[in-house]
Amino acid sequence: MLDRKPIRTEPWQYTMSPTETRSWNEADQNQRRALLEDLAGRVMCDAAEHGCNRFVIYDTDGGLVAKGKLRPGDIAEALETYRAMNRLN
Repeated sequence: MLDRKPIRTEPWQYTMSPTETRSWNEADQNQRRALLEDLAGRVMCDAAEHGCNRFVIYDTDGGLVAKGKLRPGDIAEALETYRAMNRLN
């Protein structure tokens, strides 16, 4: 059974690490797409766990890299992924 948390109105904010930012800045368009898919998947899990249905990703200089919104199905899937990762750790 899913624990229901109230949805927060502000988005979950994630700031990339220096290594992530460097990889992002050095990447071409295809590499950026792959990096963003991986990063957004992780950030979506964090957002869902903290009761947010939106997220933003910034680089280390505060530049906006991406923003997104979780749909109800995304939230349930992200929470299950998050819980599965915690069980493995």
